[in-house]
Amino acid sequence: MTTITVPPASARAFTVDEGWALKVTDPEGQQVADLFCVARADPAERFSQSRTRVYLERVRLEPGDLLWSTRDRPLLRLEEDTCGVHDLLFCGCSRFVYEQFLDRPGKTGCLDHLAGVLAAYGVAPDAVEAPLDLFMATAVAPDGTLAIHESPSRPGDHVVLRALTDLVVAVAACADDVTPCNGGRCGPLHVDLIPPAPEPGKD
Repeated sequence: MTTITVPPASARAFTVDEGWALKVTDPEGQQVADLFCVARADPAERFSQSRTRVYLERVRLEPGDLLWSTRDRPLLRLEEDTCGVHDLLFCGCSRFVYEQFLDRPGKTGCLDHLAGVLAAYGVAPDAVEAPLDLFMATAVAPDGTLAIHESPSRPGDHVVLRALTDLVVAVAACADDVTPCNGGRCGPLHVDLIPPAPEPGKD
């Protein structure tokens, strides 16, 4: 098993073979993890937040759910979830958002960090649009207004996702210390890459 540490307000990218699992853990609590992935065979095929949301017919994830690609193919399956609160609505924070909407010029965000680490794998910056926001609490008010609340994630909360094809995965420790998203601070994340269990009768 390989463990990757994602420092606060940064991102890491890595390859995950089909059948392997990735366990994303929030070691300190209230830290959102933005996860984005592309097919290793063709990085133009990428995770689609909108297709996943529509195919599930809901905006929350449950164990057993599939995460779909822009080519209508499942890329990941959620197998374990100790938090139960994740976002499938927001696009991710960015330099543009901080400057234009939050009066924080010069501050970079998850979309910038994800695009930066995925560039080496042939992923164009504008392809990194809407990640899966693990441990992120959002809501839609009766008038249609979107809201961000503090993450309910506790220290040690985690999800386990199984790769259904060879992938490049990027995980960002959300850089938002402006809204309530991460409880007003930024923390690290841990990602464990776990090989598949051996088949019965094989070493």
